[in-house]
Amino acid sequence: MKKLISGLVAVAATFGTPMAFAQTCAAPGAPSPITAAPANFNSACTAADEFNSICAGSVTATGTSAVYSIQLGAANNFTITVTPSAGTYDHAIFLIGPNSCAQTAPCVADADNAGAGAAESLDPADNLPAGTYYLVIDSTAGPTGCVPSAVSIVGTLPVSLQNFSVE
Repeated sequence: MKKLISGLVAVAATFGTPMAFAQTCAAPGAPSPITAAPANFNSACTAADEFNSICAGSVTATGTSAVYSIQLGAANNFTITVTPSAGTYDHAIFLIGPNSCAQTAPCVADADNAGAGAAESLDPADNLPAGTYYLVIDSTAGPTGCVPSAVSIVGTLPVSLQNFSVE
């Protein structure tokens, strides 16, 4: 009886715990869209979709992901750095787009060379075409492995003027 009660308590606790909202290309994580730099935030890797074959398979990233949208204007020059909170964790990061977040979307830049516990950085070409790009932070750990990470975007991400009028 004691085991049954313990089991029921564990099940009730599971249902009572708030669930993390899964990030997807259609509903990227907050903050999204990122429209100005500097931008600093923490990433939690809660994406439901898996990107292990992104960027023509340049990296095998089998773990959970985080997805953020970045809005660029015509003149841009920026760097993205992702630093894991655990020294044993290894990220792979990708910038894809413009205006597509599919596994087959053009790969603007990717990074997976810093090793476990180290920051990964992307420095895409300057003046990318204006549009919405997607930052994918993936895990090279197992499918459930992920740690919080600090994301820093520095440089310029000017957004295009959408409307202007003089009365």
